[in-house]
Amino acid sequence: MLQIEYVTVDRERSGQRIDNFLFNHYAGVPKSRIYKAIRKGEVRVNKKRIAFSYRLVLDDLIRLPKLNASTHGHFEANSSSLPMVLSSPFTVIYEDDFILVINKPDRIPVHAGSKQSHGIIERLKLTYPTSHLYLVHRLDKDVTGCLIIAKGRHVLNEIQQHWHHQNTQKHYQALVFGQYQNQRTHINIPLSKKELGKDKSSLTMITSSQCHPSESYSLLAIALDSGRNHQIRKHLAYTLFPIVGDDKYGDFERNRTFYHKTDCNKLFLHCCRLTFHHPSKGWLTVNADWPKPQCDIMTSLDFQVNEHD
Repeated sequence: MLQIEYVTVDRERSGQRIDNFLFNHYAGVPKSRIYKAIRKGEVRVNKKRIAFSYRLVLDDLIRLPKLNASTHGHFEANSSSLPMVLSSPFTVIYEDDFILVINKPDRIPVHAGSKQSHGIIERLKLTYPTSHLYLVHRLDKDVTGCLIIAKGRHVLNEIQQHWHHQNTQKHYQALVFGQYQNQRTHINIPLSKKELGKDKSSLTMITSSQCHPSESYSLLAIALDSGRNHQIRKHLAYTLFPIVGDDKYGDFERNRTFYHKTDCNKLFLHCCRLTFHHPSKGWLTVNADWPKPQCDIMTSLDFQVNEHD
């Protein structure tokens, strides 16, 4: 028998797109299955079919079928069925009633997708089952460091209102192949998903660099003015200083040599510091240390890491 749940939209959810509401409600269910439920009319609002882009209104009545492994062959998230990689602990950098900031580990996406049934946000929803959690920003699956999660849609909206303010600062570090001699460089190359040189403008600022005296490595401090998909990775590869361990835009031969030398095949890109507008505290800065494997390798190369200004 088909199980149906009905949810009345409260002020917290009012204004949210129906597809985003469903992604949160059906944690672990593939997006393709959720979109199919909308398209087939399994999900309805006020007894009517709706478009993917429909925005919820206060007191809307949402019809929600049960989408899980028992009825559709998809995974239903619970603490006992989490993969080992998702059950691994992560460090909480900062937490209060408004936000949670973690030091994101590598090789775990921030949320589930078509190729990944679990992500950081699904793990957190098991830890905070009564909270409405929203990603303030994103980090690539293999990128580590500061990740901000809002505890409520109103918190998300308030933080994102200031996200492009000049006082918002996004700082990264990257270990790259090559001797990067310039201390300050602006890389301003438009990016698109398919190729460099088109579409949206993007600015990556190299604020300082440390060069190894004998080997061809440099540790770069980076600030982002924009945040396009794979921006830092694309920009550094374009300037012929690819990030160590980048298996998409990097130097594959040098990656293999590095792996055989260090037994480490991780991406050396880390979000080390974020400054953003907190709903009650004003401008807040959080810092995240490098993961130990990458940190140990860079320390052995005499680079100074985890020094927060």
